[in-house]
Amino acid sequence: MTCREATEALTESVEAGLSRAQRWRLDRHLFSCISCAAYRQTYEMTITLERVAFAPPGDGEALPDSLVASILSRRRLAVPLATVK
Repeated sequence: MTCREATEALTESVEAGLSRAQRWRLDRHLFSCISCAAYRQTYEMTITLERVAFAPPGDGEALPDSLVASILSRRRLAVPLATVK
């Protein structure tokens, strides 16, 4: 398997899944190619971060009241950009 085939297989594995033979070939390539192994790690991290970033509201923990109050108080103190020359 080439590096190009490996990156295509990674995409395919996320979208539709791979056959057992395809998964074996990919795993074998990733074991022997440090560049593709690093690519897989960042690819999987990107997917995880995307899921967290675009999770529906209410799925996470509520913000502490003290943090919300602090943000709102600083917002009230901010100078509108239209007045800055």
